[in-house]
Amino acid sequence: MFRALVLAVLVLVPACNCGPQVMRTFGEIDVDPGALDFGDVRPQVSLERSIAITNRGSANLSFTSVQLTGADAPSFSLGSSTPTSLAPSQVVVVKVIFTPRRTGSHAARLVISTNASNAPELLVPLIGTASAAVVDAGQNRDAGSGDGGVDAGSVVDAGSVVDAGSVVDAGSVVDAGSVVDAGSVVDAGSVV
Repeated sequence: MFRALVLAVLVLVPACNCGPQVMRTFGEIDVDPGALDFGDVRPQVSLERSIAITNRGSANLSFTSVQLTGADAPSFSLGSSTPTSLAPSQVVVVKVIFTPRRTGSHAARLVISTNASNAPELLVPLIGTASAAVVDAGQNRDAGSGDGGVDAGSVVDAGSVVDAGSVVDAGSVVDAGSVVDAGSVVDAGSVV
């Protein structure tokens, strides 16, 4: 009988919910957007995008590190710093800058290491392309402001021009490399 009583106590004790319960709380990371696509950018031109990091958990979210990794990581940089921690429901906006040094596709990752219960190491893909002939109203300025250039004509591939003076009428440029400083050209006509 004594053995049966000891056996019954040993079986029941692990199932007992006796004493205070320890509730563990954790930070939980969320990012928006989950990837950054910078699209087409001219080489040596910077473009900035933002990513929001939110603590969706019930405890502080502590950052261990925030870094850029991958073969093309030097083409990306952080434009703002991250805090050491985020309180529950707190949001921080981190800026990432893409400045391609060469033409072609670029890919890297933003690696966010934290104490988050859902993703202690969160990877955010970063992609962008650098093209010598990007036609984008946000990157190509109107030269007809009257204070340096009047008519840049039609540029298909700017190639590599280091200093050509101030553009008055460049006509139609088919392939001249990448333009760093248009400088002063009175009438280039059609360059092939």
